[in-house]
Amino acid sequence: EVIRLVTPGTLTEDTLLDARKNNYILSIAKQNNVYGFAWIDLSTGEFYTQETSFNSAMECHELAGVLARLAPGEILTADSLLEKPDLFSLFNEYREKLSVLPAARFNTNNALKRLLNFYQVQTLDSFGNFGRVEVTSAGVLLDYIANTQKIQMPRIARPLKIIYSKYMEIDASTRQSLDLTEGPHGASLISVIDRTVSACGARMLVSRLANPLLDIEEINGRYDVIDFFMRHNDVRDNLRQKLKGFPDAERAVARLSAKRGGPRDLYSILVALSVIPRLRSLIKAYKKIDVVDELPPAVENILKRLGEHYNLINQLSAALDLSDPNNSLPYLARDGGFIANGYNPELDNLRDMSRKGHDYIIGLQDKYIKETGLDNLKIKYNSVIGYFIEVPNKSVSQLLGNPTFIHRQSVLNATRFSTAELTELENKLRSATEKALALELSIYDDLVRSVIIEADDISRSAAAVAELDIGAALADLALEYNYCRPKLDDSLCFEIEEGRHPMVEAAL
Repeated sequence: EVIRLVTPGTLTEDTLLDARKNNYILSIAKQNNVYGFAWIDLSTGEFYTQETSFNSAMECHELAGVLARLAPGEILTADSLLEKPDLFSLFNEYREKLSVLPAARFNTNNALKRLLNFYQVQTLDSFGNFGRVEVTSAGVLLDYIANTQKIQMPRIARPLKIIYSKYMEIDASTRQSLDLTEGPHGASLISVIDRTVSACGARMLVSRLANPLLDIEEINGRYDVIDFFMRHNDVRDNLRQKLKGFPDAERAVARLSAKRGGPRDLYSILVALSVIPRLRSLIKAYKKIDVVDELPPAVENILKRLGEHYNLINQLSAALDLSDPNNSLPYLARDGGFIANGYNPELDNLRDMSRKGHDYIIGLQDKYIKETGLDNLKIKYNSVIGYFIEVPNKSVSQLLGNPTFIHRQSVLNATRFSTAELTELENKLRSATEKALALELSIYDDLVRSVIIEADDISRSAAAVAELDIGAALADLALEYNYCRPKLDDSLCFEIEEGRHPMVEAAL
């Protein structure tokens, strides 16, 4: 049975993805001159939509700008959209990422039903004011993901509507010329300015660079965060130190929700959530150093969004076996041995029975040696017949007439027997091992459910951590290169004194 179709846009495995970039799967729908876009990063669960009208004369040019901005790993579109020669040429550039679907799949009513069923709601009003074509695109995308994931639909956040006027639109050729995220020989603006130390921070920085804000108030809020870290060196340096090796909790949650995760993902989430209270305390502790300086509202807002996860932290801390200093928990839950001793008494008893199995076998062997007087009697095990009693052929006559010992097999130099007592002990040991693993898997499922219940909160916390990471990283960059804060207003005045291009400066 096919349990999953692997496509470029539906990957969630760390080994197949760039931790510092999003991997979007994009769906494009069109009605008249209105385009609807929906894109999801299955590795993090992020879901966005956008609807906009394109001038027919500039349709291909503007669509190219959207594709360049999102840089999707996979694109879904209707076959009817490829009938226009200019659009066919555009999509031909993305042919390795293109999945062409029948136009009949882009049915608005069916798409709406898919969205409502997936999120178990009666209407999308509480999510946002989505347009008709936007809904079509989003529903088709969810339907495609359901068809490829087959058995297990991963967690996907509620769709977030992107307002067209909130971000600066940059056409594809200009974006390419600016070398924002990709450039010749690997050189790009992001490669020069990116000093983030977390995967979530790196992905957010790429997204910010690809989607420049137009809201001056929000831009200045971001500058306030950078300014704060520039003025408080100890706070910045300590925060960056704590964020080094910060686990990618977003992708860990996504793998767990898709049933492709394991105990190490639970551990990654535990480590990530455990760092968050220390980040909050670190930033608030600056007041002891500078009692005059006020914490900027933008930083306060980030701290609020870090969230509280004490119950989940306590549950994971108690459940996971953290006794190994190398934290070598298994990748797969079915390998077992990752639940801590003392967490579940029943599991402890089953493990004790399983661990002492060897002692029980040795005790039974000693008993049979005393009863038979055969010092060369051994109890052995193989995967074909299980446990058995083996004696050399020269001593076999002493057991053949004994009703306690049941003949099982003769080999070259020895004969093998079994007893009712040995069979019973073997069944108990096998049963204890199987029951222990089954119980451990049940506990694992409970832990995964607890994580998924808090998935949205974990995602918000990761986004807040990413903002702190970006603020501290850009502050570190600004101090080294003597960058200054620009003054923004609504006028048309544009003045730069002694400006330098970061890529050119780095190259020289």
